Amino acid sequence: MRKTLLSLALALILCHPPLVHGGRESSKPRKVELTLRKAILLALSNNIDIKIERLRPQVAQTDVEAQESVFDPAVTADVSQSASRRQTDVAVFLTGSAEPFQNSVNIGAGIGKKLSTGAKAELRFGNDRLNSNSFLQRFNPSWDNELSLSVAQPLLRDFGREFNLAPIKIAKNNKHISDIQFRKRVIDIVTEVKEAYWDLVRAIELLRVSKQSVQLARDLLEINKAKVAVGQLAPIDMIEAEAGVAAREEAVILAEDRIGDAEDRLKSLLNPNGGLPLLSLSVTPVDRPKETAVRLSLAREIETALKNRPDYLQAKTELENRLVTVKLAKNQILPRVDVVATAGVSGLAGTYQEAIDEMDGDFYDLRIGLRFEYPLGNRAARSRLLRRELEQQEVELRLENLRKDIALQVREAIRQVETDFKRIKTTRVARRLAEKKLEAQQAKHDVGIATTKDVLDFQVDLAFAQSRELEAIIDYNKSLDRFYQLLGTTLKVNGIRAEMLERD
Repeated sequence: MRKTLLSLALALILCHPPLVHGGRESSKPRKVELTLRKAILLALSNNIDIKIERLRPQVAQTDVEAQESVFDPAVTADVSQSASRRQTDVAVFLTGSAEPFQNSVNIGAGIGKKLSTGAKAELRFGNDRLNSNSFLQRFNPSWDNELSLSVAQPLLRDFGREFNLAPIKIAKNNKHISDIQFRKRVIDIVTEVKEAYWDLVRAIELLRVSKQSVQLARDLLEINKAKVAVGQLAPIDMIEAEAGVAAREEAVILAEDRIGDAEDRLKSLLNPNGGLPLLSLSVTPVDRPKETAVRLSLAREIETALKNRPDYLQAKTELENRLVTVKLAKNQILPRVDVVATAGVSGLAGTYQEAIDEMDGDFYDLRIGLRFEYPLGNRAARSRLLRRELEQQEVELRLENLRKDIALQVREAIRQVETDFKRIKTTRVARRLAEKKLEAQQAKHDVGIATTKDVLDFQVDLAFAQSRELEAIIDYNKSLDRFYQLLGTTLKVNGIRAEMLERD
């Protein structure tokens, strides 16, 4: 994905070669046309904040694997050798030797595993070889082999799949929270990119309005010069026209400066790297802001927000974790009662193979029992339970408060969107009226009824009306972007799929 995006961006840049004049490269920066979607894709590919947030779910996944590893089987092996010779004052016929000597080798191996019910099971095979100088020993050397299976199953504390799989569930929920936080950061970046894009569009359009205003002032100046030359106007009218041109030219300079600031903000969000020299380019936005109405329903939009808002989904997931921790704490109040069972077969012979053959079930060892433990007072477990219950209540209250805030925020956002759309209509009417008033004032000036100052004032009014209309259009689009951000539907609205956010 990243290579595709970079190739697309580079191809876009190459389609706009540097301007040349007389065999030399122009001092003006090269221009590159940029659609809103390409800007969003570049940000998703290059933005450093997104790269950082993309790592967090991967880190959280390691916690899930660590919790799951509790149920991985474990292999054990041991080997030991011992030798002893000692004096004894016991009768020889009881010890078999006046100076008993023993040499033993013990080799064992096993595999153990924790089960989701809480049980711990171990299968073990042991070999003991004993060599002695006692004539009472039946086999010398002797092989004593044993195969056993032991199981310890909790019946109260630590019992059940719900308890033992709870840490995995919490880790998965935390991974889900990391995914939600990553998605929220992407939504924020996309919204910021769109706002920066529209700010650049606004700055460019305001420059166009300023230049148009300058041209109107220059046209008036030329007319006044001609009339002054033939004596139809006083020289003061020409001076007023020249002052009007100078004032408008200053507005052009300021508008150009605002374009530079808007470009830099957009470029910083795209985070160009060495393979994409965007900082040296002049960005020209291609897309135009939307001017059509969007039908919104308060009840429907609140429901959408509760289904998609990252912060609300995160709070719900945190509440799930709190519910799990409360169940874990309740379990730890119970006494420990474990069933412990062992079953095994053994074989004893003078050779290893014969000892193996003897393990036919005739010689066995069966044991089963109960183990009980309960701390008097159990204050530690009870205090932990109280703490977990209080934490659960805290999250529930925060979730309820967030739900109320979302409803209020959605209502305010809808009102803002509708207000900005109404502004487009009213400012458009005001701009058209300003055009007609300027035309009328210009006609009066042509016949000597209106002064130069009157025409300049109406030109200023027109420029202001044009700027207000443009501001309303841009504000409407930015309000829509913030509204979709509020609902958590920014990615869906902009056609950003999950696979586009995955790491390359």
